Amino acid sequence: METASVEDLIFIPDTHGHGTGFSSKGSVVFTSVDTDPIWAVVFKCQHGRFAVRGSEQKHHDLWQSVNKGQSVRIAYRTCEGFWCNGRFTFLGATPLETPQ
Repeated sequence: METASVEDLIFIPDTHGHGTGFSSKGSVVFTSVDTDPIWAVVFKCQHGRFAVRGSEQKHHDLWQSVNKGQSVRIAYRTCEGFWCNGRFTFLGATPLETPQ
């Protein structure tokens, strides 16, 4: 565990769309797109900056539980072994209480 600050909060809403057009051979083509919403929290700690992002409920809950500029205690598990390259698994962030 270590202390970090919340650098930024990012939200990308879901998108839905469709359209028609022509292929290079002149055929009519139909397209559609559906994307999930994405929530991201950018942290700054003693090792640098990193982002936790995704479209699952846990990402929404993390995004909603912190504020920009807030100090938090982050928990993570480091990957061990030759193929890890210093990667880690983010386990969570607990907001630190502000002294009154």
